[in-house]
Amino acid sequence: MQTTFFKRRSARKNDVIVGADRRGFQGAEEALVDIELAEETCPRFERPAVMIETLRFVSAREGSEPAEAMTVKAHALYEYLMASARLQLEHQDGQEFRVSFPDAKTYLGIDRTDRLREYVSAINETRVTYDFRTEGYQRSGTMPLLMCDYVKHDDGQQFIAYSMHRAVQEVILTARRYGWLELNAFRKFRSKYTARLYPRLALLAGQSVRKPLSTSPEKLAEELGWAPDRFHWGNFMSRVLEPILLDINGGEKTAPSVSRFRVEMKLVRGTGRGSPVAEIVFDVIPNENLTRQSRAAKLDTLHAASARLHIDGLDVGHTPAMVLVAQAVTATGKSVFQIRDEWKATVVALLAAENQRHHLRKLLDERGVADAFAAWVDSYGMSVPTTDMQELPEVKTGVVLVEPLSRAQRRKEHAIDQAGRAMKQANNVRPGNGDLPDTPHEYADSIIATYADAEMWSMLEGADGLPETDAAVIQSAFGVLARQDAPQMRKSIYNLAGSISAWDLPRAVRVSRAILANNRPE
Repeated sequence: MQTTFFKRRSARKNDVIVGADRRGFQGAEEALVDIELAEETCPRFERPAVMIETLRFVSAREGSEPAEAMTVKAHALYEYLMASARLQLEHQDGQEFRVSFPDAKTYLGIDRTDRLREYVSAINETRVTYDFRTEGYQRSGTMPLLMCDYVKHDDGQQFIAYSMHRAVQEVILTARRYGWLELNAFRKFRSKYTARLYPRLALLAGQSVRKPLSTSPEKLAEELGWAPDRFHWGNFMSRVLEPILLDINGGEKTAPSVSRFRVEMKLVRGTGRGSPVAEIVFDVIPNENLTRQSRAAKLDTLHAASARLHIDGLDVGHTPAMVLVAQAVTATGKSVFQIRDEWKATVVALLAAENQRHHLRKLLDERGVADAFAAWVDSYGMSVPTTDMQELPEVKTGVVLVEPLSRAQRRKEHAIDQAGRAMKQANNVRPGNGDLPDTPHEYADSIIATYADAEMWSMLEGADGLPETDAAVIQSAFGVLARQDAPQMRKSIYNLAGSISAWDLPRAVRVSRAILANNRPE
């Protein structure tokens, strides 16, 4: 990926900094194409507040609910394209941006090009409304989300070529208020509604004075594009709100998708029969355990002097800045002396030949001590690393080497394992682990609903013994289960996942076709 250099201006005539003066991307540009680096450094990109506050999904394919075509993967691709464009944006009409197919597929975690094209088509088919108020005028209306097509070079390289509406481009370049969005978050979300609400929460998280986000259930449903024929609070809670909270905060077996904050939801009930929910309040709480988000500890004279010193035995370039050490004191509760001694032991271990390919060594060599030190505290528990490369055991006479599973076989095993867990959870049984047996456990409908998503079953594509057409039928069946009420959805997941768990493919296809026949759109 070509590195772009920018001339950053520090002031205009009126000393106001706008989007054109800012880089708009926090982190290494290489994080756009290096998932490991992105995980270590948590890059963020800028989104103008006016876009976050007024842009709304209104339509997609003809006859569908608002933005139905924008699945969670399609939305992740849109955000990836916007982050890539932010690094290149200029005051230029009709500016076109490009992202290679391999880079986009790496970010999304997919292999198939036809899937990527589906997501691009979904972006092309989605329209949004906006109400941009900039200095001197107001602009509002309906516009395409992005305008995308494809470019293929003579050497076979393929690219997504895209451009944004001129009004969007102008708003980004003139924005004074903005929020920072985590690039990693969108590819981890499992609900498309999380991808739509998250920017509003991220905008709140970045404000020095954070006010809760308060709205009515019906208004929030409209803004998120959830438009059933009749609003039902229970369905909205289980299918929209609970998956959002699970995505952002994580759960019992689910890691949080957002690093920099968590969210708490409070329900304000009104008067009347059944005490209906009148207001939903979201509180955003920063995650203070991240080193670079922690307040720098106030160090006394002795500790401050120590934190400034070059660590004896290390290169000057491997000694972290005093402010980083002070932040680590806050994040970990350890003293300056402990942190410096442990960091020295870690760097010495990293520089050993056997750790040459360690992720943290790569970060230290390529991104510098600041990124490596922060990752060491946040992701590695301040431990001295062992080599990532496991030595091959010596093969003794009489030992039979087992051939590794093919990719198709691995996909089959993955599908069987996930189906077994889905079947048990739908029946309120916690799957055992190792020697631990299965145990009863009440799973929320929102947990079960995560399996009612075609993309959750992408491993079926190319699974050993499963024809591509049958895989598509089964995935489609899982996708329509979200239309069912909670009890029926559980029953359908139990039956369909049970067939896959037993790898009874003819039965899985029969069950899938029955589900599709009984859940056709009206």
